[in-house]
Amino acid sequence: MLAPDFFFATEDEIDEADKRFTVAVSLPSPVVGVSVSTTENTLTGIVEDDDPTSVSLSGGGTITEGDTTSAADVTVQLGRALVAGEVLEVPLVLSSTTGATLSGSTAAFTISKKSGAGVTLSGATTASPTLVFSGTGARTAVLAFTASSRSDDDTADESVA
Repeated sequence: MLAPDFFFATEDEIDEADKRFTVAVSLPSPVVGVSVSTTENTLTGIVEDDDPTSVSLSGGGTITEGDTTSAADVTVQLGRALVAGEVLEVPLVLSSTTGATLSGSTAAFTISKKSGAGVTLSGATTASPTLVFSGTGARTAVLAFTASSRSDDDTADESVA
């Protein structure tokens, strides 16, 4: 009888998808006095990756309050493309130029996903939207931050950085 579980570990610093493997026992030709069970002759294992997937941001810029044609793009990119069945949530925290976290809604601008296969954006009208990357090839999303027609009396400029 084969052992029900076994593990093999090699520590590295590389983010990669989990790997599935199968071990099968068989005889290339009949051997007198030896048989292999037809129901307990294979094991399947998974090598689970324990390294984090990196996330990087690029782009940004200044949008002019009240000017609905004013926009800035931000690219969110994973350190590697995902494979089938993988899902990675990336929470975004929006803050002011002073570093203070925004609260409530983003009435001064809108956020939309311009591109990104296998990526969805939720909470776009809040100060803490989330990108969800899922499935084969999901790696990059481009978000558009566009000024709304709303303007207020503050004197500080807002920027997307």
